[in-house]
Amino acid sequence: MAQNLEIYTNIEDQKYAKDTILIYKIFDICIICIKDGVSVSQEYCQFKKGVIDHIVVYTDENMNDGKISQLLRGSSTLKIDKSNCYDNPDIKVVFSEKGFLLQARFNNCESKFNDIMTMLALSLAYREKMEYYLNLIQAL
Repeated sequence: MAQNLEIYTNIEDQKYAKDTILIYKIFDICIICIKDGVSVSQEYCQFKKGVIDHIVVYTDENMNDGKISQLLRGSSTLKIDKSNCYDNPDIKVVFSEKGFLLQARFNNCESKFNDIMTMLALSLAYREKMEYYLNLIQAL
């Protein structure tokens, strides 16, 4: 699987600090990873390959529901409640159809974010390969 994983990261420029935007491409799945809660348009990511399928955000900023929805969906239509939100004293995680946002309430929660990001990428890759093999079996 390692040969099928590519990671692209932004360089420091006037708008974003270095390594605040990462693109993970595993098989045909592209995940944009945004740190420090920056709002990024897909057009900015000139180093990306293909279309962004999922978005994950890490921030320590205390965001309201509208800003979280804008980051995850690009609109204010995400209703945040107990069905899609894990709210804990140290982290708040909000899930949407195509990703999640982890809001750290204390320092050093980035390792938790990286663990969740890795699990998401692996689960998506396994799902894609399972679908491929199921379709292959059905074709027989």
